Amino acid sequence: MQTPQLSDRGQLGNPYERYVGRWSRRVAPAFLDWLDVAPAQRWLDVGCGTGALCAAIVQHCEPTALTGAEPSAGFLEVARETLPVAVTLCQGGADTLPLPDASVDVVVSGLVLNFVPDPAAAPLDEGGGFPLCHPDALLAQFDEAGLRDAEVTAIEILKRFAGFQDYWEPSLGGQAPAPAYAMSLPQSARDRLKDQLKEALPLDADGGISLVARARAVRATV
Repeated sequence: MQTPQLSDRGQLGNPYERYVGRWSRRVAPAFLDWLDVAPAQRWLDVGCGTGALCAAIVQHCEPTALTGAEPSAGFLEVARETLPVAVTLCQGGADTLPLPDASVDVVVSGLVLNFVPDPAAAPLDEGGGFPLCHPDALLAQFDEAGLRDAEVTAIEILKRFAGFQDYWEPSLGGQAPAPAYAMSLPQSARDRLKDQLKEALPLDADGGISLVARARAVRATV
């Protein structure tokens, strides 16, 4: 049987927002609390996606300037619809930033490193199971990049779904690895996957589903 070719590179902002963005918006404030950056700084969000982390920076950090860079036009479209006009948004990745050197004070990224082709020195394959999700691997990448005093922590949130359909429907948007896999399947196989998930997921007394999501966070200085 031929292995289906998956494409989970983000292009469609609204499906991504339903699958990942709504949880990113809950992780972002906790991440910023942990960073503990003084107000009145110039911020850069690399891989800003649909704007979850930028929105939290505006709300919690009193930035003097904020730039969001994102290679996906579809993600930027959603970000422009939801962020204040004072936020500067530009299309591009970490290697094509339209900013001069020393023009920002704080650089952040949310849920990005696993999707960077060359995060520091060693080539990493995304198909290897997201190796950067492990604390030691994250610290090693920051050390190899020449950053100082790197620290890693885990940020956990409770992901609450009203029921199985609320859990399943965002998986049909094709954005991120799991939805990309689901949409690569023929309908019969996708139906079997749906049935297996429905049987395996724990239900709360009211029929809802509660799952814990964990994000790894790293902070360091140049």
